[in-house]
Amino acid sequence: MLERVAGAAIRFGTEAETLSIYRIVVGETGRFPELGRVFYETGPRRVLSRLAEYLQEVSDKGLVDIPEPRLAAEQFVGMVRGAYYLRRLLRIEEEAEAPDAERIIASAVDVFLRAYRSGHSIAPS
Repeated sequence: MLERVAGAAIRFGTEAETLSIYRIVVGETGRFPELGRVFYETGPRRVLSRLAEYLQEVSDKGLVDIPEPRLAAEQFVGMVRGAYYLRRLLRIEEEAEAPDAERIIASAVDVFLRAYRSGHSIAPS
């Protein structure tokens, strides 16, 4: 499931059309604050909420230990999108040493599962 979410976040989030819409929304939100809110509510918030629900379910089953599913969802999406997304958003050519999408996905899933494996979660402060 995490691999599917990560793959969708990278693929959908870095498509030319999606990036163009995002740039327009960011540029116009100062004049039309409602536009930014609607964009967030219908896109990023839905994804984060669904991922948080899934993380709560697998945590309830004891497969992982995630005390704050919404925070964990945001952390996961942040790891996946990170600099990869930013380079595309800013139209920066790919750097030779930058990891590709598949490596980013595999690493994010691995780091996430290590952090939240059952009995080893990061305690909330």
